[in-house]
Amino acid sequence: GSILIFVGIIWISMQLGKIASFIFDNQGTGITTSRNTKSGSLKLFTKLTIYILGTLLAFVAAGIPMDKMAIIFGAMSVGIGFGLQNIVLNLVSGIILAIEKPMEVGDVIELGTKSGTVKEIGFRSSQISTFEGSVVIVPNGDFITQHLINWTHSNNNSRRVDVIVGVKYGSNIGQVKKIIEDIITGNPEVSKYPAPNILIHELANNAVNIRVLFWTPDYDNWVGLRSKIYQDIYESFAANNIEIPFAQTDLHIRSIDPGALDAFKGKL
Repeated sequence: GSILIFVGIIWISMQLGKIASFIFDNQGTGITTSRNTKSGSLKLFTKLTIYILGTLLAFVAAGIPMDKMAIIFGAMSVGIGFGLQNIVLNLVSGIILAIEKPMEVGDVIELGTKSGTVKEIGFRSSQISTFEGSVVIVPNGDFITQHLINWTHSNNNSRRVDVIVGVKYGSNIGQVKKIIEDIITGNPEVSKYPAPNILIHELANNAVNIRVLFWTPDYDNWVGLRSKIYQDIYESFAANNIEIPFAQTDLHIRSIDPGALDAFKGKL
């Protein structure tokens, strides 16, 4: 009889759970997306409550001793602990983020392959608004276990900008540096300190590559500033007859068949 009572109450609990799912799934179609999400969470919570209360009632109605229930629930708590360890990790990581503040809302960060602006910091997860327009939900544990790059930490809005431009061999390097220096120092969006650097970066196959390093105090506009510097360098080089070379390859022929050479000369 106790077994039948136990099974019967569990069965009734399962049927009540199905009824609850039916009620939530057949609500009006006018519900907004956010309310649909809340309804889904409420449905899950309601079903879990029904199942837990039904199980407890089944144990009590069947006359199963409480010490046996304690053993069963103890074993269940261990399994639940293993299943929820990631959630606990993210909650603890959220507390660490709130205390140490390695990032704040509005900071520009990089985390692995994801980059963007911090939109929201929650207890379990945080939101990153990417430069492409999407929003990435990241568990807080990833901010603790991975290398976090914060470009604007502690109200630091500066960024170093790198520009590399090549000139052909034989160019007057002193003149090239002077032109680039005038462009950099004449731009009001370039920081005076740290001072810009103009360096010979590489003697490449087709060009002498010049590397220009400078800082901007406005992180949000560094892409546009770099584009403007490139444009000014291109126009100044053209005005001063400084050539930016194309990729080219010199071919040296050591030997050739005389018949092929005569045929080639005849075509010329």
